[in-house]
Amino acid sequence: MSIINNANPGSGLILLPLIERVLQSAQEPLSQDTLLARYRPDNLPANDNAWRKLKENLSFWCNLGLWPMLDGKMLPLEAGVRPLAHRLLICTIDACREKGVASGNDCEPLWRVLSCLLSLQQHSVGGREPLSPTIITNKVHKWLPGETINSNTEKLVREFGRFLGFLELMPDGNYVTDPT
Repeated sequence: MSIINNANPGSGLILLPLIERVLQSAQEPLSQDTLLARYRPDNLPANDNAWRKLKENLSFWCNLGLWPMLDGKMLPLEAGVRPLAHRLLICTIDACREKGVASGNDCEPLWRVLSCLLSLQQHSVGGREPLSPTIITNKVHKWLPGETINSNTEKLVREFGRFLGFLELMPDGNYVTDPT
């Protein structure tokens, strides 16, 4: 059920800014069902799979505490709240805090893969070997042979890595790691 596998809840990174904007402009607490019914994007395909993914992603991140909740309702975001990327980082770290990242299939695979990439200095800003978009799988399989990475996972690793600030996209389309 990893967030870096697009078949699983939590993997809809692209949906988080949409939900964030809704909560920034909300005037009152919203239940998940109200948010979904009122603010479902018109361009979201009207099929059961897309609708299910939106609901699953919203529920997953609400359960991890990405947005403030009270009595099962999402609270409007106050001015000055930390940026979404910062709160997402805290959420994914907190989800692994007690059990660690060595095993588990929610946020843990993201941290196993990013930790592996961040430890390889040759892929850093000053390194000599930027990461091509398709080399991530090879690097992870070399250093974490038990980790399952496939093409859709690799894309989500890049997206989460960039969103959280650990991977930088270079003008040539390659990536470098940025542990700062």
